[in-house]
Amino acid sequence: MKSTNIEIDSLDILQELFGINDKLIKVIENRLGVSITQRNSCITVSGTNDGRIHSAVNIIEAFRGYDPSFSG
Repeated sequence: MKSTNIEIDSLDILQELFGINDKLIKVIENRLGVSITQRNSCITVSGTNDGRIHSAVNIIEAFRGYDPSFSG
């Protein structure tokens, strides 16, 4: 199994990304067939398909630029 680690230092972004009961992460896991775990500010995406891992990482990386306090 292959894995990639992502550091996200913002607690607000981590809370938005994982959502209530990890709902958003579970959707990403189910759709892409990967496993996503979090320990402190480190998120690990694991799986057997490089393309799917890369897709999940891209989705998570998009949250880095997301500002949960922005109300548009």
